[in-house]
Amino acid sequence: MDAYPSYSRPETVRPFVPIDIRPLHPIQPGPARATPLPQLPFPPRQPRFSDAYELSTHIVPAAFPRRATKPFEPIADEETREQRTARIKRVAEDLEKRDVDMDDGQRGRKVDDATLWNVWNRYRRKEKEGTKSSPGDRDGDRKGGGGLTLIVLHANGFPKEIWEPTLGHFISAASKSVAAPVIAEIWCMESVNHGESALLNQPHLGDMFDWADNVRDLLNFLLNYLPPVISQLTLPTHLARKSESLSGQIIERGFQNRVILLNIQNYSTRLSSSTLSLHPLNSPANVPVSLHGVPCRVVLNGPHAKR
Repeated sequence: MDAYPSYSRPETVRPFVPIDIRPLHPIQPGPARATPLPQLPFPPRQPRFSDAYELSTHIVPAAFPRRATKPFEPIADEETREQRTARIKRVAEDLEKRDVDMDDGQRGRKVDDATLWNVWNRYRRKEKEGTKSSPGDRDGDRKGGGGLTLIVLHANGFPKEIWEPTLGHFISAASKSVAAPVIAEIWCMESVNHGESALLNQPHLGDMFDWADNVRDLLNFLLNYLPPVISQLTLPTHLARKSESLSGQIIERGFQNRVILLNIQNYSTRLSSSTLSLHPLNSPANVPVSLHGVPCRVVLNGPHAKR
């Protein structure tokens, strides 16, 4: 007997109903940076999974503008049962109406001009003393970047650090194989309403969140803030925005000195799958794709991976 018996074949197959994916709102430069700039909520530390990598944490402005939201409705200190029931009903009806408005395409007319921030962890592979990365040095270095650039996105409800045990496994396994590619740099994104990002954005977080803005945050980082080459230099906490000409070159030709591996997990699968669908080069997992002009490889993990 099979360990996993199959269900009976359905007698009728439901017709496929295509879904019109909303186009992403254009990413604009945004207002001038506030002074003083926000500081990291916690002091720097070193990664626990490998002494071969150095950890630094960075702040970048999130994609601008964003889907408009409302502040959470304050709750009275002494709320009666009837008042609580009425409040829950009122809030639920308002959320449902605004969610329908978004699905009807009205979301494009309602944007928020508040500046939000994304916090990113960067794990940089230390150069061994007396050695130097060179183009073509093992698989993954074909574009002269000195190794792979791994970009990972956390699942819903988790911080960016959730990846550290898995990264330790990747790096340990790769170190035991001569054929394994060198992972030169790892970037872990934290959504605006998670972890350290949420602490920075707390005054501006509202009662609704558009997952499409997560896609825009990822694209904003790739196009406007990820350095064009892997470097051993220490990067500032607040990454500088690239010039329009350099961002335009990346849109046109991609990263010429990086091989990017994008690892997507759970809710990130859903949001980045919509990004891939918006681009004419829509490819299955584990093959080269282009995210709005940024060539990379996509690895789908979690429950959505085999869809």
